Parts: sequence; structure tokens; C-alpha cells
Amino acid sequence: MRFLRWVFSTFLIVFVSPVLAQTAYNAPVNLAPNSQWEVMSGWGFSTQENHQGTGTVAPISALANSTGSIGRSTFAVTTTNALSVGDLVQASGSGIDSCFAVGPMRIVALVVNTSITVRTPYGCTPSVNRSTTLLPVTAGNLSITSTGSGPDGWLKTPTMPMWRNENRGLYAANMPTDVGAYAALGMTKDSALTEHFYIYVPTQNLAKFQGKTVVFGVYGNQKVRGGSGTWTIFTNDSVNGVRTPCANASAATGYQWQECSFTVPAATTYFYIGVQLNGAASDTYYFANPVLAIGSFIGGVKYYQKPQGEILIPQVHISPFGWINAGITFPASAASFCGSQVTCFEHDLYAETGGIIAPTVAKCHGQMEGINSGSVVTSSAYVRVMAWFDRGAAPEKSGSFLPHYVSNVKSFAYMDFPLNQTDATPDLLGTGIYASNVTSDRWANVSEEIDWCVLN
Repeated sequence: MRFLRWVFSTFLIVFVSPVLAQTAYNAPVNLAPNSQWEVMSGWGFSTQENHQGTGTVAPISALANSTGSIGRSTFAVTTTNALSVGDLVQASGSGIDSCFAVGPMRIVALVVNTSITVRTPYGCTPSVNRSTTLLPVTAGNLSITSTGSGPDGWLKTPTMPMWRNENRGLYAANMPTDVGAYAALGMTKDSALTEHFYIYVPTQNLAKFQGKTVVFGVYGNQKVRGGSGTWTIFTNDSVNGVRTPCANASAATGYQWQECSFTVPAATTYFYIGVQLNGAASDTYYFANPVLAIGSFIGGVKYYQKPQGEILIPQVHISPFGWINAGITFPASAASFCGSQVTCFEHDLYAETGGIIAPTVAKCHGQMEGINSGSVVTSSAYVRVMAWFDRGAAPEKSGSFLPHYVSNVKSFAYMDFPLNQTDATPDLLGTGIYASNVTSDRWANVSEEIDWCVLN
């Protein structure tokens, strides 16, 4: 399937709007990539860390699940713990319906200590009622700690566990209150040695910084402190080696803004910038809103310009869980979320990538393929296709169509995925629908790949 596939060793291309936000001074433009931690393609999903940052959360036992609802199922529970609408859960258990086993599912409704309703993959309708274990999950590498990949464009000490902490429920305790960050990034030292979280400027972008005064700032919260450890900003280049131009963060609790300016040597052949963690093993930190800018002053966490329409090309190719050689059957009737479509199912890139693509991502582009063995139907409108819309109801935006040109022959399409960014409810952001004019239509060997995403 890998036609038109791009292989990139760099982490992004940034486009900045010519219309710049104005503050009391010329606010610097943030050149740090993916600074809201919106794409994390080097990782899978992992068990959610508790909001204190001291260990993973416990699974939740579900007594039963509802059946017969298109694209939804409700689990009866006696506790919901720290879960909120928008969180991801992975279901497991003996004999559960197969549609629960595709991948993580997003919570779309919750009654505290009573029930949890999830969006099921492919719009499947569960037909089996079983007791189930629901495990809260997040994008992270708590169980995949051999990689040095951070959120796309970022690197870390390879073995250090890291996860995305989203601003919901009890986890909002780990988010600063005075910035619009989508998420904080949590990390726990696994060694008493210094460990690092940083960005590397690719060689082709190095000239932008050589010989310039630059400033780096980040909002940090040391949640768990096992002694006198702390954190500080560091930089590394081929002329000076590792430097720590800022003082260490203080021992105060809660978030602190740190920023430092320094000159990048004109002759340097590489440039790293980020955070150095000085502390005991098990010290836990949360960081939000990193800013890298040309100049000597940011002025605080609020005073910078976010990139507009930032394009991010994942370092590792993204395919949603369960979307490689999948069998897709459209529902026999339309659910309420189909709007004017004859039939449809919701596709939740956030849930079905295990949180790798955050719900704040505005659009994704990629490739799709599939085989339809039904008769070819031609008309003035689309009929036997798999058509993408960002929502079922007006004002809907259409993306690309996977057409059925020849029966039993694989069709290919370039996919444009505009995502629903018009509704503030956390269960709708980052979703869309696949629609068809043929009920119960079946597509086989369906694969979907994401090549690049539009942030902001």
C-alpha cells in the first residue's frame, strides 16, 4: 500500500501565518515543534499513570455491557475512579465481543460510579454481554522504555518512562491554570543520574540558529521530589558541549516558568536544547508549553506566538489500531450521529491510534485502500464508496472518497481527513464519519495510513 509514502528523518515543517498576534512588545515566535504534544508516533498506548505520578492506575471491573446500539456500548460499573469523558480505555476479558478488542475506545458518557459509555470501533454493535475489565490508557511509553523518542520532534533519555497528561478530571491537577496547553508531558526518572528531555535541530535547519541569540523557556512542575533534586534548562553544541545557562528551578511546589537566553556558536555542527532532570530515581516531573525563539526575551509562559497551521510529519508512520487489512461492514441503518447520510460509522483517530494523534489535531492526510465485492453502481451521486466527512450534520466538510470502480479489485485513495473541531464536547473533537449510500455494505482488506497532520 505504501504508494506516495514519504520517509522523513526531520521532525517538521512549520508555516507561520503572516498575521501575527500583537502584545505589548513583539512577541517571539515559538520554533519548538509540536509543543502541545499533539502527535506521538514513536509510542503506543500504555497504562495511564495516576495523577500523582507515583504509579499506574488500577483497572475497573465492568459487570456487563449493553448490546444493540450502533457504535456505542455502556458498561455497568461500581466505580469510575478518576475517569472522565474523553479518556481512553482498553477492554479485555474472556468471551467479550470482538469489537471491543480492536483497540482503545473513547469514553463518550459517564455516570459516576454507575456506568461508562464508549464509542466502539467501525460503528460495531456488540452482540455479546460479558463481564469486562476496563484499563485506562494514554499515549506513552511506560511499558516501551527502550526508545529515545519523545513526542514527535523531541527526544529523551531512552529508558525514562514518559506519558501525556491530559487536562481532564483529577489529571487537571498536573496542568498549569494560566496557559492554554492541551496537555502536560509527564516523566519519571528511572536513575539517580541526570536525565534529559530535549529537541535536536536538524542539520538543514541549523543555519537559522548559528551565531544567533536564542531563548528557551518551559513551564515545569516537579510533582515528586525524592530529596534535593530539581530541574534546569540545558543546551548542547559542538563548541561548548553541555551547558546549563539557567539556575536550577526552586523547590517550590506547582508550576514554575524558566527561561534562559544564550548565543549559539556560529561554528557549531549540532544544537540540542531542553530540560535536564537532576534528582533521585522515581522523581516525577510535568512540563508544558516549551518555547524556543530567536532573541533574548520571552517574558513568561503567555507571551509568545504559537505557530499557525503547523505541519507535522510523523517520525514513525501511523496506522490506526485494527486498520490494517481490516474488514469493514457499514451498519444496516443510520445512527443519530449520521446526520443526512444513509448509513455511517464514526471514526475516532484519537481513540483508534491509542492517543497518538490528539483530538486537537485539525486535519490529517494519508492513504487508504480496500476491496468491495459488491456490484459496481454508477449514478450522479456517490453510491458504493467509503466517503469521509468531518461530521454528519451541516455544516459538514467532506474529505476524500474511496471509490468502488471494479468489483473484487483493490481501490486506492489519497485521504483528506478534516476533523470535527467545531464542538467543544470532548467526545466529538478529533472525530469524523465514514458514510455510504449502501447499507450493510462490506469492504475487505481495508488499510489506512496517516502521512502528515495539521496542528493548531
